[in-house]
Amino acid sequence: MDEKELISKISGTLEEDFAEEFIDDLLNITSIPALSPLVGGDGEWEKAEFIKEKLKEVGIDEIIEYNAPDLDVSKGYRPNFIGKLKGKSSKKSIWILTHLDVEPAGDLSLWEGDPFDPYIEEGRIYGRGAEDNNQDIISSIYAIKTLKALSLTPPYDINLLFLSDEESGSKKGIRYILSAHPEIFITDDYYIVADGGCPSGLKVEIAEKGVLWFKFHIKGKATHASTPHLGKNTLRVTANLIQRLDKLHSIFPIRDNIFEPPYSTFEPTLKEKNVPNVNMIPGNDTFYMDCRILPEYSVKEVEQEVKRVADEVAKEEGVRIFVSKTLEIRSARKTDSSSKIIKNVKDSIKGILGKDPILTGIGHATLASFLRERGFKVAVWRKAENTGHKPNEYCVIENAMIDAEIFTLTTLKD
Repeated sequence: MDEKELISKISGTLEEDFAEEFIDDLLNITSIPALSPLVGGDGEWEKAEFIKEKLKEVGIDEIIEYNAPDLDVSKGYRPNFIGKLKGKSSKKSIWILTHLDVEPAGDLSLWEGDPFDPYIEEGRIYGRGAEDNNQDIISSIYAIKTLKALSLTPPYDINLLFLSDEESGSKKGIRYILSAHPEIFITDDYYIVADGGCPSGLKVEIAEKGVLWFKFHIKGKATHASTPHLGKNTLRVTANLIQRLDKLHSIFPIRDNIFEPPYSTFEPTLKEKNVPNVNMIPGNDTFYMDCRILPEYSVKEVEQEVKRVADEVAKEEGVRIFVSKTLEIRSARKTDSSSKIIKNVKDSIKGILGKDPILTGIGHATLASFLRERGFKVAVWRKAENTGHKPNEYCVIENAMIDAEIFTLTTLKD
């Protein structure tokens, strides 16, 4: 059949035959709180078991587990696993990567309902994790279900990879697998990470900025506010240091319009509490900075410059400043815009949505950054409103269905 007829069959199967159970599965998976122990949760095991049952129901050929040991959760491990569907050839695979864990709900007073008791309103499913990443967990499973229903065999094997710990740095997820089982990833394979995205569905991400999080602890001398000359006011030092660090924008000035914003960013963010009363001058102060770095720069050179500035300020102010990294994700090379996976995803988007997609970069790191660092070509795509990490997170049901359609069509391309 030609592509137009194929698209019609895929869309019809998903939107007419599977819509009701598709929505039920999205609601059910969003009711499972898959939280890292770092934020008070017990991991992703219950959610993983739910997904494995769904994979068996749709007729997956094999489930392969790569569990990461973790004594901080009751099961003693964090689940990572592949659902494999055999294609006509096993000489390569097409991968769709999603993550199991979700962000904590945060301030419950900002939610209209229970974050883990999802509900439907105006074509949206509300609940923590509904969009990030439950939407595409279910969409990828229903891509397999659609292939099976239409008796379509993809040219290559399909690997749906479900990963833990993405929201907390991926130490127990993709980083663990790349370290312990690197042999499962093949350079010539096709990789799709279901993340990023935009409401139109027309952006395919091929590049990500590197990420550095710094913690600054300033140690001065506390005193009463009426005798500031007897102390070293660390809050003033913090203000000075923040202003000096703003010069990083001119030290690393390269612009790349594929990103928005098109430059590296260096933003002070969290500040820890220092003194309990207004009449006290703080002798200790701690704050954090989030850096998003263009691929043209190494995180190492940024780190060196940050420490140089901190040392300079410490010497001038007569205090001690301790700088530590709390997160590092190195900048990876862009995925070649002419690579096969980028072409296939773009063609599928054009076929389903009827418009030409554009290539873009994003400021936050996804699972793709770890694969690109190893030299793999990756397309990051989904159709999303980007409500993850926010109160009243939701996924648009139509977006989830479109994702499933585009995943299905892409898996059938050579």
